[in-house]
Amino acid sequence: ADETREFLQKKGFVVCPYYLGHRVAFEDADITGQTPQETEPEGKAAEEINNVYKFTIAALQNITSKGVNHDQIEKSTVG
Repeated sequence: ADETREFLQKKGFVVCPYYLGHRVAFEDADITGQTPQETEPEGKAAEEINNVYKFTIAALQNITSKGVNHDQIEKSTVG
């Protein structure tokens, strides 16, 4: 994962510095149809999800603040 992240960054891609680890909390939550935030809100899995979420929201806000024409996007994606 580190090599892939480094390669993409060198190519100019914005890469999320956070990732979801292989944690039992994901499996346990899946069994009950919940998320780690619901089953273990203070756990590492919930923290990882929150970090990825916050990074994604900030990245999207950065993109949209650069003048994306939302009307044009809607017209091109809606039949």
